[in-house]
Amino acid sequence: MTNYILSVGDSITLGADGLGGYVNGGYRITLETRLNTIGYAYTSLGTLTNNSTGMTHPDHVGLSGYRLDEVSPIVLAMSATPVPTYILLCIGTNDIYQSYDLANLNSRLDTFISALLSKWSGTTILVATIGPITGFSTSSYNSHILGLSSATPVDMASVMNSSLQNDGIHPSAIGYSRMGDAWYTALKAKGIFPVANTKITALGSYAAQLSAGDLIPFVDISDTTQAASGTTKKVAAGYLGLTDGSTTTFTGGGTIALGGFTLTVPATGTAALIARAQTFSAAQTFSAGIVNNLASTGVIGMQMTMPSGSTSAAILVNNADNGSGSGPFFEIRRNSNASTPASGFVRIYGKTGNANDIWTDSSTTPGVLRIGNATGTATDLGGSIVGAQTSWHELKEGIRQTLAKNALLSEVLKVKLYDYQMKGDSGLNHDGSKPMYTGIVITEEDRQNDAWFAHNLASGQTPSLNERNLFGYLIGAIQALAEKVAALEGKLDGQVFLASE
Repeated sequence: MTNYILSVGDSITLGADGLGGYVNGGYRITLETRLNTIGYAYTSLGTLTNNSTGMTHPDHVGLSGYRLDEVSPIVLAMSATPVPTYILLCIGTNDIYQSYDLANLNSRLDTFISALLSKWSGTTILVATIGPITGFSTSSYNSHILGLSSATPVDMASVMNSSLQNDGIHPSAIGYSRMGDAWYTALKAKGIFPVANTKITALGSYAAQLSAGDLIPFVDISDTTQAASGTTKKVAAGYLGLTDGSTTTFTGGGTIALGGFTLTVPATGTAALIARAQTFSAAQTFSAGIVNNLASTGVIGMQMTMPSGSTSAAILVNNADNGSGSGPFFEIRRNSNASTPASGFVRIYGKTGNANDIWTDSSTTPGVLRIGNATGTATDLGGSIVGAQTSWHELKEGIRQTLAKNALLSEVLKVKLYDYQMKGDSGLNHDGSKPMYTGIVITEEDRQNDAWFAHNLASGQTPSLNERNLFGYLIGAIQALAEKVAALEGKLDGQVFLASE
């Protein structure tokens, strides 16, 4: 029997990131990866294959910006064969966002489901609740979905919150992965995944009712060497159940040998073999490094979701044998503002324990990289801008060649130059003195006058040199001087220098 899966919806089914781009495959690639892992054979259906690079099942009906009334006729016009085994329906976001016929939204969804069941009488429909939409209420629509009897509700809203969205509507890459997991769980609950080789064979000495001290080796059914031996318990994944319907854990000393791998069970405590994603409800201690060797793409290597409002670091890298500070010296953190959206950041400690942060602000999209120590507040515009000096023409608008070179020269000549030393400068000259520098010093007066050579002039920011203007003004001034010299020498070459005003 061939199984067919039809994914239907809007830009969230397509995989749009809400920032003008896409997360390849959206939730569909995570679902495909999980289904392929367990060997579930299926074919995808749909009228589109875009945003599905590398997928073996690229077909879908994910129509960006479409409402329910716009998607439904396209799906109902599809061929009557083959019949979808499962229809994954995630629709209604654009209806709510556009405030389109909201009074009849629930009944319009019911009508669409009825039409699908009439067209494909043998299909099973799973309908997802929708995630939050900033500025709009989804509660009435989601409550209606959860009460459906004609289709199977999938509470997607329970796994999709605003922290997993890019723009208050579309999921981030992590959000799409969570959606794929939720679809997989819903399909698994329908009993679509066959579990083979679940009996214990050639182990006649085991009683039918397992005891708490028994050690049962597990291997995946794809391990043909172990599976063929007839001396191991073979399960696909999941649970260890007793004949009375309960589950148990096994303790006691001993070892379990599995095809060259040995699990040592401590005399006290519990040991477990887990084939899939790990979930820890408490802190874990590892005596050796954690090695990540994922077998497929589209799978998150490591993810840590901190509790809302947590002030603890997600990852701590403790000091080794250098440094006199309190450590740790490198952290990946989230801003602890409980009610104000704020940036995550990397914190690096100096050897004396002083901390500096690196983060991306929200002043533009995709944002500006900053360095400083002001990430602990509601604003993300503190510190100094890093790497904002790109000259690539695609990032600029209103481009025209400047002819005001003499004006630029005049502005450059007004700038005061200073000799100065840097506070805290540890690099000394041969004679032990601190180095002396010559250059521009930005004063409070420059900040108030929006000096052309200064950047980060708003209150609370640390001013820095405006490298865009600085290079431009200096080059323009040099060209103006070159024209004046050439004119004095009677050698002005119109092909090389443009005439100034």
